Amino acid sequence: MTTIISSDGNQAQALVREADVSGSPKPTVTNQSSPAAKIKLFRSLFRGREDVYPRRFESRKTGKSGYSPACANEWVPGVCEKPRIKCTDCPQRRFFPITDEVIGWHLSGLQSLGSIDSPILSAGKT
Repeated sequence: MTTIISSDGNQAQALVREADVSGSPKPTVTNQSSPAAKIKLFRSLFRGREDVYPRRFESRKTGKSGYSPACANEWVPGVCEKPRIKCTDCPQRRFFPITDEVIGWHLSGLQSLGSIDSPILSAGKT
């Protein structure tokens, strides 16, 4: 089986074509494929932690951007004490797990995901 992945350099847009040893092409995922098929392809190509995912942020004050764990308690009054207490020191952290819905948001451009605490690995590699 051969997998070819290419990127346009701006956004990770993977073109994947698989062929078995006989050379006959397998079905591919295209822009016409269902969201479920696209999510399945994404999960087969990328792997990371399942218990938490990083969400992109951009500071309105400084313009700096980065990624932080998606937390259910972020900015909740009486629970989250940002910016006085950093997220890494917060005893109230409650992370969201990665789900098909979150991956769907990422693939549709509604949310930008990154990797955290472990690299996103190519499927089948450790």
